[in-house]
Order: sequence, then C-alpha cells, then structure tokens
Amino acid sequence: MFSVVRLAHTHSIVDESQPVEYYYWAKPHASTNPDLTRVLFTSNWGRFDTGEVETFMIALPPDWPERLPTSASPRRECSVEP
Repeated sequence: MFSVVRLAHTHSIVDESQPVEYYYWAKPHASTNPDLTRVLFTSNWGRFDTGEVETFMIALPPDWPERLPTSASPRRECSVEP
C-alpha cells in the first residue's frame, strides 16, 4: 500500500489558453532518486508570462516514511498493481 504525501507547494501558474510549449515546463513534473530521498520538480513560482522556470530539490532523510504521523487526518490508501 502507498500513501500520497504532500511534500511541497509548487506555486506554478499556467495560462492554458497559450500553446502547450509555452507553459509545459511550468507545470510541476516531479522526479525522484531510487531511494526516494531526493525529489526534483519544476515551477515558475508564480511568475506568470515570463517563461522563466526553475528546478527545485527536496532533500528528505532516509527514514522519512517512519517519521510520518500515524494519527494524521484520514489518508487514502491505494495499491499499485504491476
């Protein structure tokens, strides 16, 4: 079972009336390393119509899943089938 955990706010703003090439990289596309301790994502950080996009990295400790609160608000559990 996997849980969805919000790690960061991306603050991306896109204008979907523009061609997709204009805002594609401003949408948050996350990538992780194999042990899930680093997450990279892109964002224009609220700079609308500038075309500027930056990459951000979230660094997590190796034991971050064990640090999640067990009594947090209800989570939706999902399973992933291969």
